[in-house]
Amino acid sequence: METIFIKNMVCSRCIMVVNQILSKLKLTNSQVFLGSIAFDKSLTDEALSSLKIELEKVGFELLTKDEDQIIETIKRILRNQVNNKDGFQEVSLSRLISNELPKNYHQLSKLFSASQGKTIERYFIELKVEKVMEFIKYDNLSISEISYALGYSSPQHLSKQFKQITGMTTSEFKRDGKRTKLDTI
Repeated sequence: METIFIKNMVCSRCIMVVNQILSKLKLTNSQVFLGSIAFDKSLTDEALSSLKIELEKVGFELLTKDEDQIIETIKRILRNQVNNKDGFQEVSLSRLISNELPKNYHQLSKLFSASQGKTIERYFIELKVEKVMEFIKYDNLSISEISYALGYSSPQHLSKQFKQITGMTTSEFKRDGKRTKLDTI
């Protein structure tokens, strides 16, 4: 079994696009997840090269360095936490990440910060604020309901973080704000 990691896969539409590429290339012995593809057997150099070209055409990038794969795995774990349809899990980020990546959290944190220019915690807050924007724009939830859904201690805490990150209140955003794209966070 071989797993390859892909940068910028952030949603179910990304999985659909990657599945279409795999079908086009007749690479059907695979399973696609956010941020990765697992193949039943190793790819030939030619197949890997073709896959790389097709992925780049739609804005994805194959990750070959171990450090890049670790960073993308951390991002995937955090995106899954924010997008968990079964409700927000109350667990520390260090435990959440360490459960999936059996490495020292302090080292992972340093690697992430050096690579991304922000801490894991800051990245996670930005993801949560992006999800708040999504809820405000597309759902009829109150700020209290949104804060509960995303594990905030209170609506005031959500509002304070939202204002820190976006520079506007949730009300101002609801009136005329624009969302950022998840792959730019």
